[in-house]
Amino acid sequence: MKVRENFEVPRFIIEKLKKRQWRPKHYSVSKCICCPRRTYYKMTGRKEIIPDEQQLIFARGRAHHGVLEVYKLVEVSRRKDSEVLRDGKPIPIYGDIDMIGDRITEIFTTTLSSNRVKLPSDAMDVFKTKLKQLRVYCHFESEYMGDLLVFFLFGDYTRFVEVAGKKEYVGLRPKLRCFTFDFEKADLLEAWKLVNRNIAEIEHSKKTGIPPFIVGEEWECSNCGFNHICLGDEVIVPKNTSQIISEDVRKGVDELR
Repeated sequence: MKVRENFEVPRFIIEKLKKRQWRPKHYSVSKCICCPRRTYYKMTGRKEIIPDEQQLIFARGRAHHGVLEVYKLVEVSRRKDSEVLRDGKPIPIYGDIDMIGDRITEIFTTTLSSNRVKLPSDAMDVFKTKLKQLRVYCHFESEYMGDLLVFFLFGDYTRFVEVAGKKEYVGLRPKLRCFTFDFEKADLLEAWKLVNRNIAEIEHSKKTGIPPFIVGEEWECSNCGFNHICLGDEVIVPKNTSQIISEDVRKGVDELR
């Protein structure tokens, strides 16, 4: 018996994954809550460089969505007009709600440890982007409650549980948790305002050819497929100013020695 690793099959599959596109020219909810500059690059046809590993992460997320979508209403397509005009008409925003049961449900798969969310309120900071998305969908539907269903692929990284007063090693085990949010009207309007601001910024950039100056969360930059063309001379992510100053001072002292 002989065996060899077949590199051609994974390459073929990944190349197929790269060709998948969802409404490339339309505004979707996810495009409107992420970094406006990234969406601008995508919508103007700039080349996005996505590592093979990232393609597989996307595929993994889509697969888990399919497994977890157990309610009758899944992948519910919605459209709502924005407040931004193009040729005198409101620009539409498209969205696909993961599923609707008792509430609108947004699904998220993550490799983060579940112990990052010790209290329900921690979810507000840990899953900021997904929370924005959920708030926009709730605004679409005029609903004030929504669920964020989080699939922690590896559960609690501490790998221990307490049994009869003793800590037992259990290894990495997946965990499914749901966080139900009660929103105020102001919460939904804040997310809606963000969406419209981003669309207005992107539309302006399309006319001028200058990428938006508004950017997204810091973590978006480290995984962005447009790093190679993003404005290199501009500070994209927040930096520790004190650390930068101290480093500059130290360099100056070294040069004087």
